[in-house]
Amino acid sequence: CPDPTLFRSAGGEGNRASSATTEDSPAARARASRVGVEPVAAPEPEPRRRRWRPIALAFILVAAIVASGCGFYYWTQQQYYVGAANDGTVAVFQGISAEIGPLHLSSAVESADIKVEDLTEVARGQVRAGIDATSLDDARQIIDRLQNSQLPGCSDLIPSPTPTPSVSAPVTPSVTPTPTLTGIEPPASPSTSPSASASASASNTPVPGVDCRDNS
Repeated sequence: CPDPTLFRSAGGEGNRASSATTEDSPAARARASRVGVEPVAAPEPEPRRRRWRPIALAFILVAAIVASGCGFYYWTQQQYYVGAANDGTVAVFQGISAEIGPLHLSSAVESADIKVEDLTEVARGQVRAGIDATSLDDARQIIDRLQNSQLPGCSDLIPSPTPTPSVSAPVTPSVTPTPTLTGIEPPASPSTSPSASASASASNTPVPGVDCRDNS
C-alpha cells in the first residue's frame, strides 16, 4: 500500500505553491502595500505670492529711483544763477550749472545787455564761473551790480588833440656878426627823437577788453 508520508509531503508542497501564488497576486500586493507601508506625500505647489515677490521688489526699486530723480530735477529748477550765455552776454539761468549726460540742468530765462568781455577782470571771472542767486529777484539785482563793473568806454579814455596856437615870427634886430674861430664848430641844438614820442603815445593808448570797452 502507498506510504502516507508521500501524500502528506505532496499536500504540503501543493499548499505552499498555492500560498506563494496567492501572495504574488495583485490583491496580495495591494494588501501588503496598505499594511505597514506609509504613502509618500506629494510635494505641495509653491505659493503664487512667492513667485511675484522678486518682481514686486524690482518694481518698488525702480519707482523709488524715478521718484528720487524727479524730486532732484524739481529742486534744480528752483535755483537761479548769473552766468555767461553762448553769445557772450550776461544772462540769468534757471537751474544749476551742471549736466547729466545729454540732459542740461539749466536754461537761460533772461538776458542782459552786458558783454562778458566788457566787465572788469574780477567780474568777468565770477560770471564765467557762475554767481549763485537765491531767487529770480536776487539774480536781477546781481545784474544791476554788474552794470557798475563794466570797463570805461575806450572813446572816453582817448584824449582829444589840443590845437597848437599859431605864433607870429618875432622881428629879429640886426646884430653885428662876431668873428668865428677857425676849427671850432658851434654847439648842436637839442632835438627830440620821433621814435620816443611815438612809443610814449602808443603806451598811453587803451586796449579794448583790457583797459576799456568798445563803445563806438
